[in-house]
Amino acid sequence: MKNTSFTKWLLCCLLFPLLANGQEIELKNNFFYLDGQKIFLKGIGYEVGATPGELPWAHTFNPEVLHADIQRILAGGFNTIRTWAPFTAQELNLLQDYDIKIIMGIWIDPHADFSQPAFVNQARAIVSDVLSYSKNYDNIIAYLIMNEPLPETIAAAGYEATEDLWKELIDIIHAEHPGRPVSIANTSNGTYINPGAFDFSAYNVYIYNPVTVNYLHRYRDFIQYLQQLNLPGRPLILTEYGLSVSPSGPGNWGYGGNSLEQQLQGDLYMYKALVDGGAAGSCMFNYSDGWWKGGNEFSHDDSPEEWFGLVEYSSLSDHFGTERPVWDAVRAFQSAIITLPRSAEIYPNRVPVEMFLNDTIARVEVHLNGELLNEWQAFGSYLQDTLEFAVEELSDAV
Repeated sequence: MKNTSFTKWLLCCLLFPLLANGQEIELKNNFFYLDGQKIFLKGIGYEVGATPGELPWAHTFNPEVLHADIQRILAGGFNTIRTWAPFTAQELNLLQDYDIKIIMGIWIDPHADFSQPAFVNQARAIVSDVLSYSKNYDNIIAYLIMNEPLPETIAAAGYEATEDLWKELIDIIHAEHPGRPVSIANTSNGTYINPGAFDFSAYNVYIYNPVTVNYLHRYRDFIQYLQQLNLPGRPLILTEYGLSVSPSGPGNWGYGGNSLEQQLQGDLYMYKALVDGGAAGSCMFNYSDGWWKGGNEFSHDDSPEEWFGLVEYSSLSDHFGTERPVWDAVRAFQSAIITLPRSAEIYPNRVPVEMFLNDTIARVEVHLNGELLNEWQAFGSYLQDTLEFAVEELSDAV
């Protein structure tokens, strides 16, 4: 009864606008609305201070690199960055110069014993410390308080103790930064976790595992399944997906060893599939290669985790990087995100149309068998309409 009451209370809250520091955030119709405008989060994972020779948790403030990275990200058609650890106040001040939204991670150890009072107190202190300054920044539109907690870790601590920890941390954020929704970055193996514990659902989903993704459902239908698990009206955000181009590995859209063309095609496949599956946004993994992930930040080792970047670094002294071919392909794809109609869906003679457009799009045309059915002039970033056309009467096959 306690969990049911809490879920009903939280759901009711989400039906109304969430007011936060002058910017209104609503979670409804399975999407984020900012100041009344429905948006699709075109995001990318970003680790500040993760250039060659640096560790993200021990980096020094480098405004030149941060400016260059954000300018490139915006030019690539992205409107959101997702982090795993929090930006500093100095970095957030710089980011206010740009129209970039932030899903900010607060790193709480996902492998610890969530039932230990000492750890709970430490986690509360970490979140309180971050919120003491992050509450002042409108460009933070959501928080993630944990990344990929594993089923065995949750089982060892106990599910009730784990959810109690999350609720305590969420309560701190809601109190300090009112209106900012909070979630965890869940895994494909974590579908048993109660979605009502969070303000929205967020999952890291890769095409190559587990078998529920790459064999049972396949990617699009697994995303749709995640949305079906969600509470009514809640958004689903894919907080990680991508492919590694490490020298070694299975390739063929597996964990590492992919060619540049396989990375390009695989990333686009997952992007389109998650849109068709009903996600309200995504954060591709990752902006740039992470040399530190293999254990030596001074060397680009043959470890799949180091090679997911859409941007690669040529040497230890290169802190700006070069875009891989997948970059331009993603930029072109997300210039017009088509959420309706969805591929693999059947529509009669009335077809809903919904698109989230970048400013590179001036006109939208619909063609069928070489014939122009309709066209729209693009005014703003959102297009919604219904396409009607005559079709032959359909009947069941005999």
